[in-house]
Amino acid sequence: MKEGDKVKKTEKKYKTYEDFIKYLGERGKSNDYDYEGFYGDNDAYFKWEDMEDKKPGKAHFTDKYKLPNHITFSTGSKYSNSYTKGGEWFEDDNGINYRTSPYVEKLHSLEEMIKYFRKNEPGVNLIYGGMLIPAISPVPFTPEEFKEGGKTEESEEEPLSNQQNVIPEGALHARKHHMENTEGLT
Repeated sequence: MKEGDKVKKTEKKYKTYEDFIKYLGERGKSNDYDYEGFYGDNDAYFKWEDMEDKKPGKAHFTDKYKLPNHITFSTGSKYSNSYTKGGEWFEDDNGINYRTSPYVEKLHSLEEMIKYFRKNEPGVNLIYGGMLIPAISPVPFTPEEFKEGGKTEESEEEPLSNQQNVIPEGALHARKHHMENTEGLT
């Protein structure tokens, strides 16, 4: 063996499936991923374990074991077939994209998808029902900070691209209709 060669792991950090699930905590309780199948796939497991060692709690599970009810169920899943066809992940000039399938759209609304992508897939373009929703950035503020309205700050990575005006709930409607005594209305 030469210096720098990687040694292939043969022993799992979590000796049993039960130990693995216990380590995952809440993540391991979801009903949209085949954790048992994943645990039994040594190639997938060891790749995940390496990532998990570097960034605990942040390692990504392969699409191969996503179940049909997973919000980003894809053609990369072993459970995708002609009846339960998953969406597609691909990369192009616009970046990383996820295109939903009719099957995924039956299970998950556009609103649900946007909420999920904002939280879990920032920077990924969503294509839902043929409509492109450009990369959704996480909300860069907490609502309490902008209770009276204001303007978010631009990010250093993308100046001006994600700066937003925040209008308190109900404020626009009240002004539009010249309403008096709008306190407490939304």
